[in-house]
Amino acid sequence: AAFSLLLALGWDAVAPRRWMGVIIAGLLALNLFTPFAIASRYALPLLDSADDVTGAASFGDADFGAARLLGVEVEPDEAQAGDMVDVTLYWEAQAPTPADLRAVVRLWTLGGRLVGQRDTTPAGDVYPPDLWRADDLVRDVYRLPVEASGPAMCRVTVDVLAGAESLGAATMPPLLKLVGPPVDTDQITHPLAYTLGDMIELAGYDLSTEPPMVTLYWRVLAEMDEDYTVFVHLLDEDGALIGQGDGPPLNGDYPTSYWSPGELLVDTHTAPLQDGLPADAHLLVGLYRPSDGARLPAYTSAWERIPNDAIAIHDW
Repeated sequence: AAFSLLLALGWDAVAPRRWMGVIIAGLLALNLFTPFAIASRYALPLLDSADDVTGAASFGDADFGAARLLGVEVEPDEAQAGDMVDVTLYWEAQAPTPADLRAVVRLWTLGGRLVGQRDTTPAGDVYPPDLWRADDLVRDVYRLPVEASGPAMCRVTVDVLAGAESLGAATMPPLLKLVGPPVDTDQITHPLAYTLGDMIELAGYDLSTEPPMVTLYWRVLAEMDEDYTVFVHLLDEDGALIGQGDGPPLNGDYPTSYWSPGELLVDTHTAPLQDGLPADAHLLVGLYRPSDGARLPAYTSAWERIPNDAIAIHDW
């Protein structure tokens, strides 16, 4: 208020009289707004009760002695490379809390690729840990850059330290879907139309020899409750297995139980190719349930069941 009065007196000395009403009204508005802006910026990030955390995903037993993690939220729940994601942690203080408490918050794909991270003091400069009191419930927001491409499902990990000493770590189930760039069907070298289990279509493949890789294109027809594994088998002319390259689709980043109808996914696997391939060798692919090895039924475009549910995509 005193600053506004002095500023008004200064304007009175230099501004025409007819402007003074507008100037004074503007200064009064500034005087009223400024305290609220400052209070909003530096309001303590405290919750009234644990009921305010009910919408967050639980970390389970994430007790680090000085503080306990009650839950986490990720917003938005879908992003792509170049976006920013807010990871909100909810802490319960258990005094005394060390002044050098740090949290390293990371986003990982399920296949183990680092998506983004921050290493900082919980609640930053607004309410540092050495001010926390027992039973304080602290809301702690981390803004992370998305530095990896999709498609992938991502989970949050939190490493808690006091200085250089590790107090433990916590991991959450997947909370963020990383969307990949659109796939152009014109890029498929060998288009196909095989259906697996009424849920997936093998829309085509590409093959390279240096390095030996096979790229499969999966079109999602329906949601799935289970995570299937891809098999890539090389057979000789007598049907004997001479090479194998099984593995989860998309290197484990995006399990089939998270696939959405309408998606076209690019899935690359090491091809079991060898120098001096025997004549009449065949490359076969398909999907199976890892728990019991049962293969998804495979059909041609005419809905004829394929023997052994193994699709022969390439012959030599």
